[in-house]
Amino acid sequence: MDATQLRFALAALMARSAADEAKHGNWTYAAVRPQAVITAYPDTDPPVKVEADCSDGVRDLCRVAGVPDDPAGNDYGDYGNSSSIWLHLGHAPLDQVEIGDIFTFGFHTGEDHACMAYDIAVPANPQVWNMGEQGQPVIHALSLEVAAHAGMTVTLCKLNLPPDPPPTAVEKLQAMTGWYSWAAWRLGEGAFKPYGPRNQTVRPDVPKLMSAEWWLRLTEFLDNRHKGNER
Repeated sequence: MDATQLRFALAALMARSAADEAKHGNWTYAAVRPQAVITAYPDTDPPVKVEADCSDGVRDLCRVAGVPDDPAGNDYGDYGNSSSIWLHLGHAPLDQVEIGDIFTFGFHTGEDHACMAYDIAVPANPQVWNMGEQGQPVIHALSLEVAAHAGMTVTLCKLNLPPDPPPTAVEKLQAMTGWYSWAAWRLGEGAFKPYGPRNQTVRPDVPKLMSAEWWLRLTEFLDNRHKGNER
């Protein structure tokens, strides 16, 4: 899977595990080592039982989702913690958060806590998946974790994920915007020529209903395109 697919898989696991805990209480908080990282989290009722703390919780999700690189840099072995995550992953400004990235908290090396980004609609205060005590995991605002770890440095640790594949020729055409792309698509010219006029498979990202202004511009363009230039 590529990066986008893995982040979607992580989001689904975060939502399901938090819902399972709320309904069944199947997660047990245990800050112990060694602690095995789970390999699967099947969608069963009742759900499987899981023992984890904050850092092994995010490692559980990553392993089940298929993230190839253990966030703790330990090949998903029985040891690893939030400091391991802080040391292994690259750091970025907090506003560059993406789903699945990990926040660590600590005075030196993220040694106190870790949680995972779930919903980044509000980048300044995303929703996070948190396994910090009994009765969790839960999904709540990052600001709650910042308040609970007052005075500590919050570090955004970026997951190491396989890159997304480059867009195809069709996807590039579908992503085009503006009057010029619409006119070229409608006429089957320029980059759209191999696909023919008004080919719906490569329709650019423009409104379904064109404004009168766009139609007028097209009419003027067609009227003038074969005329010579006047001084």
